[in-house]
Amino acid sequence: MTDEEYIEMCAQKAREEAQETLKHSLRPFEEVKASFVPTNMNRDEFNRILRLMEKE
Repeated sequence: MTDEEYIEMCAQKAREEAQETLKHSLRPFEEVKASFVPTNMNRDEFNRILRLMEKE
């Protein structure tokens, strides 16, 4: 296997994993906001992060 073949194989694997993530794991932003539970961060920190994300 050449360097280029190995790189292409890795790139294809990354594309397939990204497609799986897009197909099965992503949720609408409104759903994420509505399902917040203050387990690992408090509401203020969550709201601060939301404001940062919404700017992007």
